[in-house]
Amino acid sequence: MESLFEALNIAITDSENNYKIFEESKIKQQVEQIELKVKDIIQRNNFDIEFSFDSYSFENKLLIRELKPILKDEQNNILPIGSFIAISEKLDINRIFDEQVILKAFDFAVKNQIDYKIAVNLSVKTISEKDFFEFLDNLANENKEILKYILFSITSYSAYTYKSQFIEFVENINRLGFEILIKRYKPSDYPFEELSSLKIDYIKIDKDLTQNISNDLIKKHRVRNILVYAEVNEIKVMVENVESDRDYSFLSKLDLYAVNR
Repeated sequence: MESLFEALNIAITDSENNYKIFEESKIKQQVEQIELKVKDIIQRNNFDIEFSFDSYSFENKLLIRELKPILKDEQNNILPIGSFIAISEKLDINRIFDEQVILKAFDFAVKNQIDYKIAVNLSVKTISEKDFFEFLDNLANENKEILKYILFSITSYSAYTYKSQFIEFVENINRLGFEILIKRYKPSDYPFEELSSLKIDYIKIDKDLTQNISNDLIKKHRVRNILVYAEVNEIKVMVENVESDRDYSFLSKLDLYAVNR
């Protein structure tokens, strides 16, 4: 994508009807440079963490914060998390990175004596690795407190796309005592009847189902269906990116666990 925009800018600068073709060798060189940056960050464990998507109860108590790694190269340029994860998976160092993130999250939780949970997003490839669960098992045995601080999140789309890996992941996480959050949830992504066989702790409803919900009967019906399903299966339900005061007022009357605005 970086090469694409570079070519576009050169073409626009030269002439309105011009074009620019990059040689394959140049693209390959740029990819190799990015791979070196990703490898360097992970090998040196050289990144910080921050938080986004803070979720509160309707009584304004902070309940869950989603962790966000801050990934910068030596020139202090931000590396997009999506590209970073894809490259780490290609280089087969994704598990090392995810383990580093978990340790930083736990260290933050202990040092700051937090009374909320930190949601850690995991690479789909990581949740398929046996060594990762051995790492979690050892960590939980050495630090029982981690179970009350850390939970793991994955999108409903990824969970269903990699369904067999996700099912095994859920079983392992349940065995170890950690909690799981499915975010950006839509029944169309992961149907109730298939999800109900798994022990899930939290569902965060996709914002498409709650934006302008105060004026949309279909969305109200769909959200209420999710709440009925969640009540039967003892799942806490959250909503994200609620912008409208009218939507917030309507949602506050439902049996929701938390909201992100």
